[in-house]
Amino acid sequence: ADDLFGGVDSGPKGSFGGTGKAMQSGDKVVLKDLKDHLRHAKKVGECIQGHGKVNLCAAFLKEVIQQSKDVLDDDAITDIIKSCNVI
Repeated sequence: ADDLFGGVDSGPKGSFGGTGKAMQSGDKVVLKDLKDHLRHAKKVGECIQGHGKVNLCAAFLKEVIQQSKDVLDDDAITDIIKSCNVI
């Protein structure tokens, strides 16, 4: 993603979406374009790496996929499976 967009996570350090404050669990996430989606995914990934709890990470990923099932088509699911197989 960094190669594609030249540093997706560019923004003030310690902030979410450049607002200067950390995001809280109840905050609304606004994702307008691919760059927003990748920036958010990167920040979530950093948080998951920070706590390193496999069970919480697995639960999070399952919930994201479950909540997105109405918008994910067969090609998107195939790409997700390929990504998981690379791991």
